Amino acid sequence: MDYIKKTLLFLSSLKITLICLLFLCIFVIWGTFYQVEYGIHAAQERFFSSWILMINNFFPVPGVKTILTLLSINLLFTGLRSYLFRLEKFGIFLMHAGSAVLLIGSGISSFLVSESSLSLAEGDQSSVAIDFANWELMSFVNKSNKNTDKNETFKTEFSVIKPGNILKFKNGTNIHIKKVYKNCDAFGASLTDIDSLQSKPVSKNRLENIPGIILSLSKKGVSDLRTPNISLYGGAGMPTTFLLGKDTISLSIQPKQVKLPVSIRLVNFLKENHPGTNEAKSYESHIHANGPDLDRKIIISMNKPFRYQSFTFYQSGYTQNENGQYISSLSVIENPARFVPYLAGLTIMIGLSFHFIVKFIYAYRRTRQKHE
Repeated sequence: MDYIKKTLLFLSSLKITLICLLFLCIFVIWGTFYQVEYGIHAAQERFFSSWILMINNFFPVPGVKTILTLLSINLLFTGLRSYLFRLEKFGIFLMHAGSAVLLIGSGISSFLVSESSLSLAEGDQSSVAIDFANWELMSFVNKSNKNTDKNETFKTEFSVIKPGNILKFKNGTNIHIKKVYKNCDAFGASLTDIDSLQSKPVSKNRLENIPGIILSLSKKGVSDLRTPNISLYGGAGMPTTFLLGKDTISLSIQPKQVKLPVSIRLVNFLKENHPGTNEAKSYESHIHANGPDLDRKIIISMNKPFRYQSFTFYQSGYTQNENGQYISSLSVIENPARFVPYLAGLTIMIGLSFHFIVKFIYAYRRTRQKHE
């Protein structure tokens, strides 16, 4: 019993609260300056999505995820120790619980949230966004035998591909992974006719890394039907096609495609400049969104995102093509746990209201007793 009491006192210690808040302040400031030099993805991966942070690649300290988890436990146990079993303090407990839910929800979101991009010219329509920080190996087999099943298409997450892996198709075609490059340069006659790949240091900004793979193809049941080593480069931008027996196989490394629950068509893009300059003062995209339960026109501007299900579309920028036509860039954030802050806010609001009502009742009773 004493052990449980000591554990509860330790977990609800004010010292833990202060230490966690101090570390969070340091990491937020450090991560903000780090982001300026290395980009938001590198800062997020090193500071805000890490359990352990290595200083100078040698000295380990708790990462933001570890600190937020400890702070959530600390707030929850502080409420349990001090306020749970006292009616007049139950509102404060709810406020502590709401704060803990908010921190825990932030931790959950860091695992689930993903960011992709959608670029559209006026009149273009798409229901697929592109995640340039993650890659996929796209494999397509065009079968020659009309009596077999339909053509096969594979999408394999690049992050799970390892040397020695064998990716198998139903028709007996196998892809043998020989070597994997997280970041590399390609050399050859063209980006689809590569002689070799040269490894490069992995950049802290994930958007700057272009992967590559060395592989070979074989056909099950035909002992001598195997291709020489094939080099694929993520920067090629188009598939490389090979003939294996009578089957045509297309392979490519492409940025990950994110299927959207709604189709977006850019109707019009408007930009307002500062007077006398070509510098943009504001810009907005007039879109038509079509989904299972949605069919309407929407305006997305710099301070006015569009939310649908777990997706949020932000106006992130624009470019112009060689014909002077504007291309709108939308940042697409998917966060399945985005309801958590609302739940936490509701819990805190209920706690505040409950605490106010209890205090009001006690004050009213004391006033009546004085007058009696």
